[in-house]
Amino acid sequence: MDEEREVERNGLTLGESARYLAVSQSTLRRIIARGEIPAARVGGKRRGRLILLRKDLDEFLRRQQRAFDASRLRRASKRIE
Repeated sequence: MDEEREVERNGLTLGESARYLAVSQSTLRRIIARGEIPAARVGGKRRGRLILLRKDLDEFLRRQQRAFDASRLRRASKRIE
């Protein structure tokens, strides 16, 4: 029940989530398929809408930012050597 309320309050559709992340819906579907962001299907297993939580999107963005920062740090350290 609490989980359902969280989805109602913080859940975003696939389109809303794609806009939030600034990616296309097809890119977001691939990210979900790789298991990088969890999503729930609401309203039926095959034809239901995908719902994503804003906290999961924010965590994905944080992971992406950390990976980007680590990559920049590695490149900078190679230039120094």
